[in-house]
This record gives sequence, C-alpha cells and structure tokens, in this order.
Amino acid sequence: MSKILKKFEPLFYPRSIALIGASQTPPKWGFGISFSIVTGGFRGNFYPINLREKEILGFKAYPSVTDVPDEIDLAIITLPPARVIDALRDCKKKRVKAAVVITAGYSEVGPEEKKLEEELIREIRKTNMVVIGPNCMGLMSLDINLNAFFSPATLPAGPLSLVTQSGNVGGSLTFFPELYNIGFNKIVSSGNEAAVFCEDIIEYFGEDPGTKVILAYIEGVDNGRRFFEVAKKVTRSKPIVVLKGGKTEAGEKACSSHTGALAGSDAIFDAACRQTGVIRAGDLDEMFLIAATFIGQPLPAGNRVGIITRGGGWGVLAADACASQGLDVVTLPDEVIREINEFLPSRWSHGNPVDLAAGGGEEGMLKCMEILIKSPRIDSLLQLGVGYGVLRKRMAKSAQGFPQYREMAKMVLKDAARKDRKHADTVLKLSSKYNKPIISYSPFSLSEKTSSTPVVRAFSKAGRIIYPTPLQAARALTFLVEYSRYLKESREVAK
Repeated sequence: MSKILKKFEPLFYPRSIALIGASQTPPKWGFGISFSIVTGGFRGNFYPINLREKEILGFKAYPSVTDVPDEIDLAIITLPPARVIDALRDCKKKRVKAAVVITAGYSEVGPEEKKLEEELIREIRKTNMVVIGPNCMGLMSLDINLNAFFSPATLPAGPLSLVTQSGNVGGSLTFFPELYNIGFNKIVSSGNEAAVFCEDIIEYFGEDPGTKVILAYIEGVDNGRRFFEVAKKVTRSKPIVVLKGGKTEAGEKACSSHTGALAGSDAIFDAACRQTGVIRAGDLDEMFLIAATFIGQPLPAGNRVGIITRGGGWGVLAADACASQGLDVVTLPDEVIREINEFLPSRWSHGNPVDLAAGGGEEGMLKCMEILIKSPRIDSLLQLGVGYGVLRKRMAKSAQGFPQYREMAKMVLKDAARKDRKHADTVLKLSSKYNKPIISYSPFSLSEKTSSTPVVRAFSKAGRIIYPTPLQAARALTFLVEYSRYLKESREVAK
C-alpha cells in the first residue's frame, strides 16, 4: 500500500466510527448524520457520543469518545465551534486516526471566526490525524456502505469519486446516479479545508483502485502551484472533471461568504487546466455527464465524427452541435455511401449525418452503424435515437383503459424490449471491436422511467449513459477528444 493510500485509509475505510454530537432530535446535524450511517448499512462499529443520551437510534451512547471501550478509526464532529477543539483533544487522547469536522462558523463568517479557525488548525497539527473540514457535510465511501453525509441516500456503488468544497453541491450530485444508473465510489465534502485540501483528496483518488474518474467542485485554491502539480500527475492516468465556482465577480463574493475561499482569476485557472489536462465543466449536469462518459468509452484517435439519425431534425441539431464544439463532421467516403446504398431506400440523406429517413428499420440502423464505425476516416460515432422501449410503454399505458388492446400492448412491449437489448448489445460490441467511442442520444432519456428499459440497463452496466440532448452528446464527445489529445501530447513531451 502506498503512503497516500495508507494515510487516508482510516477516513475512507474505517472499521469504527464515533459521532461526537450525535442526537435523537431531527433535524439536528447530529441526528441526520447518525441516521445516514445507520440506515446506510455501514459495515463497521458505530458509537454515538452524547453527554445526556444513553441510546441513539438503538445504539448505546457514550458521554465522551474517551469512554468508548474499543479503538476508533474515524470521528465525526457536529458540536458547536467552541467545543470542537476540546473534542479534538479527546480524539488525540483516544488515538483516533481521522476526523471530519462538520461544524460551521469559522473563516466563512468573518475575521473573528477566522481566528478561531486558525486556533483549530494549530490544534489539528498537534494530533497527527487526517482532518476534513470544518464547515462541511461529511463523506461517503460506498465500498463499505458508509454514508456519513447529512442527507440519507441509498446509492449504487460505482467508479466516480467526488471532492467538493460545497456540501450541498455534493448532495445535489447524489441524485444523478438514480437518473443515469452510474454510481459513486467516494464523496468528500472538504469545506473550509483547514488541514486537508482538495488537491490532497484528488491525489488520493488518483491512486485509489475504486476510482476511475475524479470530479471536483472548487471555489478557491490556496496553493495553486501544488493543486496543478497534483492534477498534472493524476491526469496521466485518470480524468479530472472540475466545476469552478466564483467565475464572476458576484460568484467570487459568494465564495468568500460560503467557504471563505478566494476564487482568484478565472482566466489563469482556465489556462492552467488546459496545460495540465483538467477538464472544466460548465454546470452540475455537465460535470456528471462528462465524468460518466469516461467510464465506459474508449478514447478516440481524432476529432472526425460520423452521425447517424432516425430523423432529419436530430441530425441537423447534432451536426451544428458537433461543428460548434470543434468536431469534424466529415464528408462520407464513397465506399461508405456505396455500402449503405445496398440496403437503404434511395431517400436516405447520402451524407453525414446519415439520415435513415424512416428507412431500414432497426436492422438498417445497426448495419449503418458498423459501416460508419469501421471506416478509417471516422474516429467516433454519434447515434441519435435509442431506447424506444419508453415510447412503447407510453403506448401500453394509453391502452390500459381499453381491454381489447391489452394483449396487443403486451406484444408491443415485448418486441420493444427485444429490440432494445439487441441495440445495446450491438453498440457495445461495435465500440469494443473497433475501439472507438459511440455516443448515444435519445429524447426518451429525459423520462423518469428510462432506467427501467433494457437498453439503459445494458448501457449503465457497461458504464455508459444515453444523453438527453444532441448538444450534451456532442460536448461529451468533445471532452473525450480533448483528453485523448492531451495524453498524446504529454507522451510526446515525455519522449
């Protein structure tokens, strides 16, 4: 085990947790985090710490962490600011290895509170503990069913890991796995970063076997040089997707009052990201979608894209989106046109995008996909229109009030499921066979019931998603292209 993995092991893989400030009273933080830990199914031992209560959520409570008879790996502190330092001293006596200080009311408030944070920092340095916070929302480590976040959530474990300087941004991102069936491995709310900084967590994620893609929400960086040194090292093996708050003057003021962060020059931050391979997202949706893209897609050799669509309008929007993002919507080679002419009706578009014009059916779509993806003139494929099982479900729902149509609806659903499974299997096989990304768009991915369809289940099992708009699909592909280019240039420089 490397030095950094060993350092953070008590934080992400604790065998025992003491919650100092645990409570029986909703909606107190001490209750919310206790409830999350207990209902999340944490596999280790849980010890609530409360001066007055004898039992919390069915677990024996102790007046102090020093009264717990067993060893404690991780302490979570939800006490008022004036009592936090004493709690840390108790943790030091108990030889606790890591701590998360949830408590707010420090440098984000004002100068006097900043002095209290400086005193807290001095105390942390005496402990040799890994300490997250203060002013944070907690952490999750889903490998061990640990949810020590304020909001309870039952999330599927996955390959994404997040460090966020805002707790509620982290909380917002916990809803995305339900929509896209792509899960998180670890989530850390770093807060004011008195002792452990976002780049420290990114460095850990870089070595963590359970993390394939790193997400970071950042409002300010105290040590820009170290942040980008770490980023440059990590991006050689794992993508880092960053959403930066405080890009405008109004946002910068909000950052200062939120976590006490100094946002700094956005232009300088952006230039440094480009130089170190860090991918910048524009908003929360995009950050998650970009990160998810890197899980199951191979990297493209270049920016030449083929587009195939079931309808002309989608193709127009996708072509505009691709071109606006710097992708090359290539002219179809003559041999590609000849092959497609053999089985599609003459009304097809005879260009890129390949508009099937409602011809060829599902088999026509799949044949066209292979012809395009195998072409040496095309580096990636954008396919528009997948997951028709959702549309068929609407048909079945409409037939509920008509007994004479129920059997017909069942047959339609069964046929749609079969076609969706075949479509997903073909996409995954073609992408693997030719080692090229195939990005899929469908308006049906906006449906709340999408996750129950066979095509989405098959895609998510392989770490892929269906994008809700052509622009989002094109942007996702653009980031794959940019990251691939960065890795190539880095390897050339290394030579």
